[in-house]
Amino acid sequence: MQPKQIHNASYTRVSLGYGAVSVPLTRQKYGFSSLTLSLPFLPMFNSYSRVHFFGTVALAAGLFTAAPAVAQTLTPMPALRQVDADFQPTMLGQVVTVEGTVHGANQRSATQTGYQAVIIDANNVGVNVFSTTVAPATPLVEGDLVRVTGAVDFFRGLTEINFASISKVGTGTVVTPRIVNGPLTEADESSLVRIGQPVRLAPGANWTATGTAFTVDVVTAGGTTYSMRVPNGSDFAGMPAPTGYFTLTGTGNQFATAAPYNTGYQIFPRRRSDISAVSATKEAAFGRTLSIYPNPVANELSVAVAAEARNASYEVLNALGQRVQGGSLAATEGKVNVASLTGGVYMLRLTTADGSVTRRFIKQ
Repeated sequence: MQPKQIHNASYTRVSLGYGAVSVPLTRQKYGFSSLTLSLPFLPMFNSYSRVHFFGTVALAAGLFTAAPAVAQTLTPMPALRQVDADFQPTMLGQVVTVEGTVHGANQRSATQTGYQAVIIDANNVGVNVFSTTVAPATPLVEGDLVRVTGAVDFFRGLTEINFASISKVGTGTVVTPRIVNGPLTEADESSLVRIGQPVRLAPGANWTATGTAFTVDVVTAGGTTYSMRVPNGSDFAGMPAPTGYFTLTGTGNQFATAAPYNTGYQIFPRRRSDISAVSATKEAAFGRTLSIYPNPVANELSVAVAAEARNASYEVLNALGQRVQGGSLAATEGKVNVASLTGGVYMLRLTTADGSVTRRFIKQ
């Protein structure tokens, strides 16, 4: 028998990931029991048992009805997140099924179709999932446990799943943020993290209060800089810029430009409460135990703090309030080398998650 051709049919576009995907179908007219939908670079031909489409994948509307997808073996998040020497996913292009808990809101804007979010397992290992056309059948909220099937993708260093299906399968657990005291790394990508020291907007940071996504740099008192991305879906996009120091929580992200893709890490706060101003009323909590000596000082300033202020970041400010030096205290008894400073009055400011405390000293 000769292959049947489908002519003069209207089509419904189907958004899939990269690679070939088998979709079970209910036989209606031509007797096909199943179709294999193959993406570009395969020749186009039709037959009784299989149909291969070249280019955009489409189904003839009215001829077939898609049956529910068959459950696939779950891929553990750590296996999915393995990378090669260039920090590209080793499973790139493979179709996988994963489960994770939604952390944050849909990062697509109100005018965009599809869905994008971070899903994380119980051990705080996650992945970014997205589709520009497919959306959940019912809106998802943070804490929903979802199952996602799609192809492993890669964009600017970020491992993603370009999903063909996403569905809620239960209620998950939002993980406790992992504390990060240094620069963000590959291990922080798509995990929920909290910067260990309060941060402030870096000098010259352009906070965009227009409601669209934007990126700004934030910096700790010790001088560590982080790239903070405010996504479309957050409830504080368009809000006024934060002032002073604030604590920062969010999901790790990445926007690198060249291999090896081990740069360009970002933090995505999920909502307004992920940015919490440091309260001045908390300064006394460790300020009462803080002492600096000798004062005046010639070369080295000793800083003694209580245990709760261990690992505090510090900055030295001149009489104009300009930062001239910074670092962190590794112990409750720290040393700050001020030998290179010119003589005059300076301020030493210590900052922890509980607040900032400032003390004046004189450099001889």
